[in-house]
Amino acid sequence: METLILALLATPLVFSLVMAFLPKNTSYNVFAGLNLVSVAAVLVLSIMTAGDVLMSGETASALGLWFHLDSLGAIFVLLIGFIGFLTGLFSLPYVKADIEEGSMPAERAKQYFALFSLFVFTMLLACLSNNMILTWAAVEATTLSTVFLVGIYKNKTALEASWKYAMVCTAGVAFGLFGTLLIYANAADVIPNAHEAAFLSCVLPYADQFDPTLMRLAFAFVVISGVLLKCAMLVIMRFYGFTIQAVGAEYPQLLLLIVGTLSILVAALSMFRQDDLKRRFAYSSVENVGVIALCLGIGGPLGIAAALLHCVFHGFTKTLAFCVSGN
Repeated sequence: METLILALLATPLVFSLVMAFLPKNTSYNVFAGLNLVSVAAVLVLSIMTAGDVLMSGETASALGLWFHLDSLGAIFVLLIGFIGFLTGLFSLPYVKADIEEGSMPAERAKQYFALFSLFVFTMLLACLSNNMILTWAAVEATTLSTVFLVGIYKNKTALEASWKYAMVCTAGVAFGLFGTLLIYANAADVIPNAHEAAFLSCVLPYADQFDPTLMRLAFAFVVISGVLLKCAMLVIMRFYGFTIQAVGAEYPQLLLLIVGTLSILVAALSMFRQDDLKRRFAYSSVENVGVIALCLGIGGPLGIAAALLHCVFHGFTKTLAFCVSGN
């Protein structure tokens, strides 16, 4: 299993580096073929890795404490594998048509496909990392790789969208990192071996001994960051368990109910001001993240199941909606 986890992480990174080092005048078909092989390999490896964890009900680790995959992470790994394959497959004729129409220079195909594989790698790293600091670094890396993908056309609209995305997401990650550091500081005072305080699987057994005040503040910062970033919802779910053990269920559930409701209201009202279909989809994503937070706020087995189900359904639905709107 350790080999599968490492292969899953290495595959998109290796393909991204290969495409990054190829000359700009390399044929489009070469980049398209490498991208297709990359997303197909990630899909197969994600099914093998996550499927084994879900079927057995056990956890898997790699490189000691650094990488960890449980049933919760396996759901997100599978989601990344399937959605990465669908979007990677759809983007082949989409980018080719843009190049033929002249809206994208041919040499920019290298940048697009290299960043696409890098984006898949950063998402997988965020899901598989057992180190809480590395996890938030991976979430920030997803932002950086996506910023250049959003601005790939380098026109006024694309550059505006990429800058807005960078500012909003970076602010969210900053809040999340501050909350993570609070949890780390709390764990370092409790865990006998302070060097293990940064690893999620080591922190969980001691969560009931954490300082309740610090945990309330830390969870508030993490929730604020996760409303902006869909990828951060997995991290919120993990910290949700820590916080319940430390302070009880009432505070984290109330906070998630409030923030989730506000996200839904603000995003739903903001959609009416937008004329561009894809901008409406973007606000719809914020709204749906609010729905996930609302389900977690309801709590209990049904609330958790509803949150995970919504993550899966929204992931596929929004991906296909974006593909159809751009076709």
